[in-house]
Amino acid sequence: MFARTIARCSAVRRRYYISASHHMWVSPTPEKMTPPTPDGRHQPPSTYRIEMGLTSHGLRDIGDVTAVRSALSSSPSPIGKPVIKDDPLLRIDWEGYAITSADELYHTVWENVEGTYEVTSPVSGVLKEIRRLDYSSLEDIDETDVLAVVVSKREELEQVARGWVGEEEYRKILEKKESGGAGEGEGPTDERIFETVEGGWSG
Repeated sequence: MFARTIARCSAVRRRYYISASHHMWVSPTPEKMTPPTPDGRHQPPSTYRIEMGLTSHGLRDIGDVTAVRSALSSSPSPIGKPVIKDDPLLRIDWEGYAITSADELYHTVWENVEGTYEVTSPVSGVLKEIRRLDYSSLEDIDETDVLAVVVSKREELEQVARGWVGEEEYRKILEKKESGGAGEGEGPTDERIFETVEGGWSG
């Protein structure tokens, strides 16, 4: 756990789901609609725009963020590159302070530390956007921030979406993990929160 030196400002976020094994929230919205059938019935969208960011648990071992970089090939740009589920997507550079020891008077000793956190993708698709930091304003990120946007085909989304959970189920998974259970990486149990409906997805 690292001490942050910059105050955060949270924002309201749209409906989202959580990929527990990645400690990331995901928010899919239709990106490209499919034409209706000849008899006029609506079809599910063919592609989805998926905004994503780290949960507060995913951020807990990251200090003040200094850069968000693509882990994909960046020549000439990572935008438009294919993204594979569970492959590296982003690299987050950070710095902060960590408690290293206590002196002879039991005073806490802090040390400057820095590192890079690798974020793996919860979905397959094509990279659309990456979060850019405003260094002039000493901007930091929190669990409400969109770090990347990936466009996925409906078929790609369907392969992974049923493993996503809601906040309550995610909390149970973390509690189980912290109490010594397997926890991390488990999908939903009796909570079915993501299913196909006519015209799109629903919880």
